[in-house]
Amino acid sequence: MKAADRPTRFTAENYFHPSNLTTPQYNFRLGYFVNDRYSISIGLDHMKYIALPNQPVAIYGEIQNSGTLYDGVYNGESILLEEGFLEFEHTDGLNYINAELRRADHLLVLHEKIKLHALFGAGLGAIYPRTNAVVLNNNRYDQFNVAGYGLHALFGVGLTFFQKSKGTNRTKRRVHQPAKCKNHLQYLR
Repeated sequence: MKAADRPTRFTAENYFHPSNLTTPQYNFRLGYFVNDRYSISIGLDHMKYIALPNQPVAIYGEIQNSGTLYDGVYNGESILLEEGFLEFEHTDGLNYINAELRRADHLLVLHEKIKLHALFGAGLGAIYPRTNAVVLNNNRYDQFNVAGYGLHALFGVGLTFFQKSKGTNRTKRRVHQPAKCKNHLQYLR
């Protein structure tokens, strides 16, 4: 079966209005650097997936008592994926909810302020779509469900420009010590 995603035209209304939060496809990730090399994060990939209509597909199995012209036994025959037989989409989200571990390594310092680094990582998560399906003119199925799991890996190369060195925002502090006067009273300078 062939399917396609459904991108949403970019406008501020489509992408940033709170009532449209699930309308566009998006990726969200929130992470924390445990130290200079390792980070952990959680993420959500919110995608759209629609089975393309009017395409021939191979069918296996038996359909009975549906009251449609599709009743019968099938063994690899080609059937047209059309309204009345199957409508299938994840337009309310083919959601991949995942956790990830990443490692960053410095590869090369090209200049004091220009650095090349590599990023490696792996993650796992659950596929949690909201399936919208109509089969053989039955009532529409429209529920969230756990549909599987995902494992992923990543690799990237990055270039950092003009990063402030650690400690550049520190200021020297002078500590004033109390001084003793002839009458043994103390005061601060």
